[in-house]
Amino acid sequence: MRYTETLVTTNTKFRMSLLQPLVDLHTNRGAVLKTVGDRFQALRYGNRLEPEINPILHGCGVLDLQIRPLIEVKGPDASRFLHGLLTNDIVGLPCGRWQPNLFCGSKGKIKQRLEVLKLAAECFVICCEAEAGIAVGTLLDHYLVREDVTLAFLSREQIRMDLFGSKSTVALHRLGIPEQACTGSFGEFEFHAAPVPWGTQTRWGCLLPIAGAAEWLASVLNSDPECDLVGTEAVDAVRIAEGLPCPGNDFGPENFPQEAALGDHISYTKGCYIGQEPHARMFHRGHPNWQLVGLRIPESVKAAAGAPLLHDGNEIGRLTSVSLITQDGMRAALGWVRHAIAEAQNPVTLESGRVELTPFPLPNTIRRTVPETKSS
Repeated sequence: MRYTETLVTTNTKFRMSLLQPLVDLHTNRGAVLKTVGDRFQALRYGNRLEPEINPILHGCGVLDLQIRPLIEVKGPDASRFLHGLLTNDIVGLPCGRWQPNLFCGSKGKIKQRLEVLKLAAECFVICCEAEAGIAVGTLLDHYLVREDVTLAFLSREQIRMDLFGSKSTVALHRLGIPEQACTGSFGEFEFHAAPVPWGTQTRWGCLLPIAGAAEWLASVLNSDPECDLVGTEAVDAVRIAEGLPCPGNDFGPENFPQEAALGDHISYTKGCYIGQEPHARMFHRGHPNWQLVGLRIPESVKAAAGAPLLHDGNEIGRLTSVSLITQDGMRAALGWVRHAIAEAQNPVTLESGRVELTPFPLPNTIRRTVPETKSS
């Protein structure tokens, strides 16, 4: 197992010493940190989310994503190799862009959710979900037979940080990213920044060396008074309001992409990939049994992820995510319902039964191409 051997021999103590300046920067700003393996994730800064939500929407919010493993896929056959494994159109991906993707099994269900950045013609970086680096690397290694491709675990030297908000582009230009380019320099270091599809909001995914990360981050924060650190709780609140599903919360390995409103993760015109046949059959001739939908819940109604959803007194689904953002007295939520309920947009209720909620399609809901006909 070439990839796994490389991963296991990583010098953890050395890596942690390089991360210490980042730990200090976050804790000095009041971060509530969660340990994930040998890395950490900032949940929030202080006790109020509003000061973190504002820069995500209107300024420049910076999220440290060091917990996300990075894998380089490089070589003359790199694009062809990934194109035949992943659900999205790797061959059509432009340089300097992040692309959402799925690694599915032969029966079509989701194994891993990941993002792919194309740095050059045959050089890609895969960003995995937290603690999924070994699983994704092992899958890639398993399918790598004769292709001229090398896999490398980048997280020993590099980490990812994302910038959100209308002022994030300006902040990157100040740091040395030229117009229409994805690579810049900061001191003696090189870093990459590329747009990330994220609903209606601006988001940049940046890759930078661990050795210069704290200095780079401090420079971003000092570039504009509206630039600030944000935690996962604030980002999650905006994500739900945008109607974007999250692995672990809203979907998992028991789901098909068609169920989970992941239309931006899949191409139906690219040709063959693992899981393509069941996806094509469901897209053209069938439908999933379940559908992830959006809901609007009154602020006065108590609701949390996991709460059952009812129709005519019968349980037909459950909530998966509830946003902390209130707009016009309502909170956005995501939830699973039976396909028939979603298609007809039949009203549902929580257990209290106080308010009827109308499910609606999410931005990336996958629609069948042929309307279903009822047999007489």
